[in-house]
Amino acid sequence: MKMIPAPTGTGIIFRRTDVTAEIRASWERVVELPRCTALADNTGHWSEPSSI
Repeated sequence: MKMIPAPTGTGIIFRRTDVTAEIRASWERVVELPRCTALADNTGHWSEPSSI
């Protein structure tokens, strides 16, 4: 995991390099999966809690 500083006000962004997707940490991105919570972008790419 790399922690890279961003400009003020950017918030938290998870970047998946395996599918080239960026997912903003927001309640609007929460998706329901069996026995866990995950974040997804508009295309449906999602991030498992273990990869966050």
